Amino acid sequence: MELFLISDNKVKISLTKADLDSYSITCDSIDYDNTETRRVFWTLLDEVNKKTGFDAAKSRVFIQIYPDKTGGCEIYVSRIKGDTVSRSALSLAVNGETADNGTRQCEVFSFDNVEDMLSVCRRLMNTGYSGKSAAYTDENGRFYLTAESGCESELYFITEYGIRHTSPTIPLYIKEHCREICLSDAVGQLGRL
Repeated sequence: MELFLISDNKVKISLTKADLDSYSITCDSIDYDNTETRRVFWTLLDEVNKKTGFDAAKSRVFIQIYPDKTGGCEIYVSRIKGDTVSRSALSLAVNGETADNGTRQCEVFSFDNVEDMLSVCRRLMNTGYSGKSAAYTDENGRFYLTAESGCESELYFITEYGIRHTSPTIPLYIKEHCREICLSDAVGQLGRL
């Protein structure tokens, strides 16, 4: 295991395949809803605290996991301040993309059907929306839209069509359980349909 303190609020944990084997987990089996996975994470975070002073126990955290080519993985743990998740903590495209600055937020919405998501994209496109956006679908037939927002009122209407998600674990769910529909300018591309 290798640890890299990226900032006061972010740490990178590199685990080899042997490290994962010692914890009896794989990148594919990691599920924070699972008690064993949570135990492993808190064991790792205790080790991180001992070696770097990075203490995640007193704050909410956002965890991003990326498999590597050797069978290991890289885990990024970010402490989240306040009640909203900043765009830098919430991966817009669920692939590690972060904000250019801290002034924009990424919101995640889910929809029961594709028609509702397409209606939202059309409405946003017609208002001149220019933020980054991406779209996904999961194995249960739900659809997800991630959309960058500069202010509260920009995306206010979307809850008429779907559900706004504020959990910092939603990007992990999307990464593990969804397939990509459109990773770049989903609003523009899907709004034309």
